[in-house]
Amino acid sequence: MQIYIPFKFISRFYINFEKERFFLIFSFLFNWHSGPLFQAASLRTKYNSIRMGKHKSCINFSF
Repeated sequence: MQIYIPFKFISRFYINFEKERFFLIFSFLFNWHSGPLFQAASLRTKYNSIRMGKHKSCINFSF
């Protein structure tokens, strides 16, 4: 599973709080407790990693 954390999200945590970045962190924190939520979160994360991977200001964490 991969998670992309942009630098703007780290520096401006409360100012730059977008819905998809919140969904990535929220699903990553809560997905190991239930199976279907984990599958839905991994599908959403794969879609976001393909779309957000093009930005150079993203840090890639692989788990």
